[in-house]
Amino acid sequence: MREEVVLLASLSAEALLHERTGLSAGGILAPALIALHLGEARFLLEFSILTAFAYLSAGLISLLVPLYGRRALYASVLAGALARVLAAQVLQAPGYHGLLLSVAPGILAHQMRVQGVLLTLSATASATAFAYCAGVLL
Repeated sequence: MREEVVLLASLSAEALLHERTGLSAGGILAPALIALHLGEARFLLEFSILTAFAYLSAGLISLLVPLYGRRALYASVLAGALARVLAAQVLQAPGYHGLLLSVAPGILAHQMRVQGVLLTLSATASATAFAYCAGVLL
């Protein structure tokens, strides 16, 4: 039940942020996943590394191929998913939320490329705080 509350709060925060400020918090998945695992340093480190890898990979790909619109989103999500698969194979690490952790960092990385790192991380932190508080209170 807590997961559903956090996901709905994340969706609400994302919608409110977008309507009031025009900013995206990296979709509804990133703030929800972060809020659900705030106390787990390993998860947060893995999520941060995957997001950074997706961000940097999409930047490198854009030097070779023009990336805009959906192409840019696909490149970021695919880079994050590929990094997740490689990390799981090389490190033989147990997976967290499998598909969600493969997709969410790429979406967050895409938003960082579109609207800037600082704005995206600020919006994500706000949505995460709202989702976390909703999960704790409800």
